[in-house]
Amino acid sequence: MHSTWINKATIVLTIIVILVTLASLLLVPYRYTFHRYEINETEVAIQTGFFFRKTTYIPLVRIQHIETSQGPILRLVNLTELSIHTAASTHSLSGLDIATAADLRNQILELVEVIREDV
Repeated sequence: MHSTWINKATIVLTIIVILVTLASLLLVPYRYTFHRYEINETEVAIQTGFFFRKTTYIPLVRIQHIETSQGPILRLVNLTELSIHTAASTHSLSGLDIATAADLRNQILELVEVIREDV
C-alpha cells in the first residue's frame, strides 16, 4: 500500500517535470521576440517587454566588455545571448541568432574603439 503511493507520486512528479520542460522550450521564441536594440554613435538602446516596456540606454564610453553565452535551451534552438558589461551592471540581449550576435558584438566594439580614440 505504501509503495503504491510512492509510485503515484513519482508519476505525478515526472509529468510535472516534463510539462515544465516542454513549456520552457515552447516559450523560448515567444519570450525573446520582445527584445529590440538600436545602436548609434554614442549609445546602445535596449528595449524589452511587451506589456511593460523598459528601455535602457548604455553610453558606449561606459562599455567595458561584451560576451556571448549559450545555455542548453538556447543551444537547442541555435540562439545566443549577448551581454554588455559596464562598471555598474550587465545588460543582455537574448534570443539572437549566432551570426547576428557576432556582428552586433563587432559593431559595438568598433564604435567603442572609435570613441576611445577621440577621448
